[in-house]
This record gives sequence, structure tokens and C-alpha cells, in this order.
Amino acid sequence: NPAGNGNGDISGYVISNVHYNPGNDSAKIASVTLTLNAPATRVNIRLSDTQSNWYGCSNVNGNDWLCNTENASLKSANQLQVSASGN
Repeated sequence: NPAGNGNGDISGYVISNVHYNPGNDSAKIASVTLTLNAPATRVNIRLSDTQSNWYGCSNVNGNDWLCNTENASLKSANQLQVSASGN
């Protein structure tokens, strides 16, 4: 069962097709979409190395995920950290 947590390639998964979707305010990130190279049952992301909370992601189709980032500040986003686990 794949599982991993980290930046870039993480043990068990490769992350690709990352897109940051702006909110109505261009200084905000409404959501992030990403693709995993294998199926997962749970995916969460953080946008900052100082952020304590994680944003939950929903499976859109196959290995594609949509993560609602609740209009997070673009200015405070300094890294994408992904936590994913498989079946």
C-alpha cells in the first residue's frame, strides 16, 4: 500500500499536474489540483512550512484530486506539502 508525506516525489507516490487555482481575489488560492501516479484513499496538503492545519482533498476522477484551500493567502504559500495514503 502506497503512503507518503513530503515535498516533490514522496515515498510511494509521484505528484504531477499541480495547478494553483486563484480565488476571486488574485492574492488568494481557492484550490489546488494534482495528480498522483497511483490510487489513494486519502490526500491532504499544506501550502506553507509554518502552517499547522492541512487542507483535505477530494478525488475528482481516477488519480486526480481537488484540494479546497479556503482562499489561502498566496503571499504566505512557500511550499506544497502532500500527505497521501493508499488502500
